[in-house]
Amino acid sequence: MTYDFAGTLDGVTGVNAPIYHHGWGSDGFSLDDCVNAWLDGGGTQNQIYIGLPFYGCSYGSASGLKQPFEAADMKGFSIDEGTPQYFNIVSE
Repeated sequence: MTYDFAGTLDGVTGVNAPIYHHGWGSDGFSLDDCVNAWLDGGGTQNQIYIGLPFYGCSYGSASGLKQPFEAADMKGFSIDEGTPQYFNIVSE
């Protein structure tokens, strides 16, 4: 699984599915880290499938990355209960 690395359980906003570590938080939570851990553990490249999330994480009262927030943004994405689906993100 290469997504859900950041969300409303964290203390600050983050990237849902970062390709590389975004510079804060725990190491090991990026696509690159997951692939390398799999390969280091003996897995082969042809055994790797990368998941792509077609949804986002919303953060109420946040103005950017690594910012504190109150909760999921229920005002802007109430139809998705604070976890915006791809088609609703595109329509915004």
